[in-house]
Amino acid sequence: MGTIKKSAVLAASLFGLSACAVFPQAEENMSIEDNQLTEYTVKQNDIGEYVFCKNNDCPVWERKELADVPFSDGLPELRDEQSVRVFFNLGSAKLGAEARGTLQNVLPKLQNTNIIYLRGWADSIGGKNTKINRRLAKQRAEAIRTWLRQNGVTVHISTASNPACCNRDDTRTVVITW
Repeated sequence: MGTIKKSAVLAASLFGLSACAVFPQAEENMSIEDNQLTEYTVKQNDIGEYVFCKNNDCPVWERKELADVPFSDGLPELRDEQSVRVFFNLGSAKLGAEARGTLQNVLPKLQNTNIIYLRGWADSIGGKNTKINRRLAKQRAEAIRTWLRQNGVTVHISTASNPACCNRDDTRTVVITW
């Protein structure tokens, strides 16, 4: 039984190979140079693929060089990010004397910048992550935005509030980043 299987496999293989070896018969007056199959070749291109192409049209590898382009044309100059904290009293979004003094000190810098980020914070007194603390943090950031607008700062000001954190005095702040 094993010999029959081997013979059948061998016969099928030979039949398959003989089918691949059949070529169209060339006419008697046709030379080898006239055969269209001789005009093509298989070559490997620059990314490792094999391509079937005419002998004169096969891809030729060429070294590519990138042109030098100035980096800073039209781009703003990058500066170091600066920030300051403005402190608020417990449960309040009103600017106290210390907060107004801090704002007066940084006002010239804020007037000469492109964008200002205000991030309000509240502490967790009254319940952690409550709506009241989130609203208070947002009100603090909005109070600073209003003061800056009233004092001539016209650049884009982005405000955000952070969830309540810890019972610490330094969380009752607005961080101004420019």
